[in-house]
Amino acid sequence: NIRKAVDWLMDKSQAKRDGLIFSEHPSETARYMQGHGLATLFLAGACADDHDEARQAKLSDILTRAVKYIVKAQSSHGGWYNTSKVEGHDFDTISATAIQIQALQAAENAGIPVPGEAINDTQEYLKMAIGKYEAAKAGQNRSRAADTAAALACRSNWSRRSAKDEWCTKWFKYCQTEIPVGRDIKLGRDELTHYYYAQAVFN
Repeated sequence: NIRKAVDWLMDKSQAKRDGLIFSEHPSETARYMQGHGLATLFLAGACADDHDEARQAKLSDILTRAVKYIVKAQSSHGGWYNTSKVEGHDFDTISATAIQIQALQAAENAGIPVPGEAINDTQEYLKMAIGKYEAAKAGQNRSRAADTAAALACRSNWSRRSAKDEWCTKWFKYCQTEIPVGRDIKLGRDELTHYYYAQAVFN
């Protein structure tokens, strides 16, 4: 079943669109970067575990182009949006950025080159974006917990390579205080919040 899913996604890699992995289904038109990022994340895991040399080579080629597409889509602030900057806009959100940064992390783990400047720009973007929440009045934005957990999950994976990270420490303390843990977790928005928070704890 996994190989079938891999084959289906590989078939959706579009050479004419510089490696975008896109099914062309109408439901994805306004948010194709989400699908592209998640497909890249999945294929990177498959590439790392596949021992067929010819198949692995094909996956590596698709992932290399997928990574290049992600980098081109990055906003001037260092984040990502539901669609690419190539479309003519320059938007970004933390939720969209989290998908792309984890896709790049997975690709690098699979041996695909990832430009260091793209990662550095993203880390600066996350600090800036979370900083806006910190400067705002308490309770002013319902997305803060989810976005902080997402930023923490993205940053904690990279910060494991270096000494203790002050941003991870600060964001983790916030999440510990603001994200409930136990039986009373509500479904919906909180599911995504806990998904990223769990990743950060694991890292």
